[in-house]
Parts: sequence; structure tokens; C-alpha cells
Amino acid sequence: MHTLLRAGLDRMTVDPGLAEVLALDEPICPETIGLGLQLGAATRQLMDRARAGGDIEPGDLRRLLVDLHVAMRLGGDPQRYIDILLAGLLAPAP
Repeated sequence: MHTLLRAGLDRMTVDPGLAEVLALDEPICPETIGLGLQLGAATRQLMDRARAGGDIEPGDLRRLLVDLHVAMRLGGDPQRYIDILLAGLLAPAP
């Protein structure tokens, strides 16, 4: 999951429009439909494993990735935010 988050943030640095597309609940053009399906398949595998151990919803990872991008644009350390996010996702249930 770390690799996916890092790659997503790196890509959004090069193409900030990706964050805007990922923030949408529905794709708005044909090009994003195909890419969304590919990204969806990859994240679905990761999320299935994560959901097996907790309360993660299908759209959570996409939204969290967009949130990480916003935090990074505001001057935050992307690695720190990825570490915080993963620590929260991997923490044992109370």
C-alpha cells in the first residue's frame, strides 16, 4: 500500500489534475473511465486485504490519496503523511 500511495503522490506532483479527477465520485470523460478501471482493480486488491482487518470503505483510499496530495501542496512532508496514514490503517482495532 505504501508503494501505491507514494506513486500516486509522485504522479500528482507532476500532474496536479490527477487529484481533481480522483476527487470526483464519477469519471467525467472517456479517458478517465479506462484509467479509473485499472486503478480501481489495483486498489480493490489492496483494500480487500485491508478491509479484512478493519472498517475501510471502498472509496476511502482514493479520498485519502487526494487528501495527502493537498497536505503535500500546503508544504507538508509526503513521507510523514504516508507513514501516519499507514500507521492508522494498520493499527490494531481498539
